[in-house]
Amino acid sequence: VQQRIVIHIDDLQWADLDSVQLLHELLRPPDPPRFLLIGAWRDGFEGRSAFLDALRGERFRALSLDVRDIPLGPLTAAESRALAGAVLGSAGSGSARMDELLRESGGNPYFLRELASGAASGVVSDGGITLDSLLRHRVAALPVDARAVLEVIALAARPLHETDACRAAGLEMADAKTLALLRARNLIRGAAGEIESYHD
Repeated sequence: VQQRIVIHIDDLQWADLDSVQLLHELLRPPDPPRFLLIGAWRDGFEGRSAFLDALRGERFRALSLDVRDIPLGPLTAAESRALAGAVLGSAGSGSARMDELLRESGGNPYFLRELASGAASGVVSDGGITLDSLLRHRVAALPVDARAVLEVIALAARPLHETDACRAAGLEMADAKTLALLRARNLIRGAAGEIESYHD
């Protein structure tokens, strides 16, 4: 039985050179499998990511792949309202806060979803809900160890290895529970042992 295969990988800027080799071996002649690979990465990592640089290099161009770049811009106002409405529910979709959420998110779907979730859960400061107030609320609710690790990652302003981040925060080794908590609260991201702040 033949089936269409679609592989989606997000945050390709984190992929390493071993991943480059694996992908090239998979795609090279004489009999590469037929599948659709959808890869996504953040702007600004060209020239800073070994994987992205290799993907754009001669080695992959020689494979004559059908490659299509699709830049993703900010959400439109209608798309933003639809996303915020889905998170807020029917009760909040027509609220006066909607314009505030759209303005603060700037069309970024991740920021909008987080802001709408914060509004739905009642995380609102006197000045209204902002990314700053949402982050302050989340950081204040963290245990001491998790807050120390997050501060190290944010101050580094670049990806850090998990072990290095935890040691710099005063922990003896990488603390899986602390890192899992920060990921669950959408405060850090990363793969292959390297992490960074979502809002650096």
